[in-house]
Amino acid sequence: MTYGKAYDEPEIPVISGDGVTPLPPPPAVATAIPPPEPDLVEMVAPMDLQEGYQLTVDVNGQNRVVSIPPGGVKQGQTFQARPFLPAASSMTTTTATTSSPYMSTISAAGGKPAEAHYIPSGQWRDGLCDCCTLGCCHAMCCLGFWFEPILVGQVMTRMSRDCCGGRGRPPSTSNTCKIITVIFIAVFCTQAVLNIIRNQQTCDGGRSQFNFETGENEILCPDGSVEEPTDTYNILRGIGGLVSFVFGIYILVLTCRTRQVIRRKYN
Repeated sequence: MTYGKAYDEPEIPVISGDGVTPLPPPPAVATAIPPPEPDLVEMVAPMDLQEGYQLTVDVNGQNRVVSIPPGGVKQGQTFQARPFLPAASSMTTTTATTSSPYMSTISAAGGKPAEAHYIPSGQWRDGLCDCCTLGCCHAMCCLGFWFEPILVGQVMTRMSRDCCGGRGRPPSTSNTCKIITVIFIAVFCTQAVLNIIRNQQTCDGGRSQFNFETGENEILCPDGSVEEPTDTYNILRGIGGLVSFVFGIYILVLTCRTRQVIRRKYN
């Protein structure tokens, strides 16, 4: 009678005339080696963010996720974090329904939708008086009050506009701020030269004023005497006024066109 071999019975070596035939070695067990952790990356916070928020960032052309370190970060603060791959099963990425120039892609762990704390949606990040938040000598405040054309040129360059406010290609839009700055300096120098030449046509320290009785301009000298402006003085004053008027209209048109582009893009 032949009996079957039990399933858990070990394999018995086969004995032949030459000796014992060895069996093949058992298969090697593969040991999983964890991948090396990525290095820390340094970033600048685009806005005030609380601890634990996860932001999608671009690391060498690949999308990675970083978590805000303990304590949170302030706008403009430089911090370091270790990027990691987003897990589709444990993370949900939210997309704002209303675009804003200061929105970021925010993720929440555990499959719950992310909530935007202190992150504006559909409105401007800064208020009317926030230009003085960092002091009166900050570049944003100085450009807005005294050098508005340069500030408009910077915004136009960021929005890929040419020096006329129209849509252009990168070679022409990259120099928009430079061109507007050169025009602004040229107008300023022209006005200064015209004022120097014009003042030579009158008494030293004289200033122009309008006489409502006669309906004409006159020059009031420091000693109290009044002089009638010469024809050269009137011509130079007219040229200076025309230059200021044309430049003002030019900046006004650029500001309006840039504003329309921003509203179309973020509304």
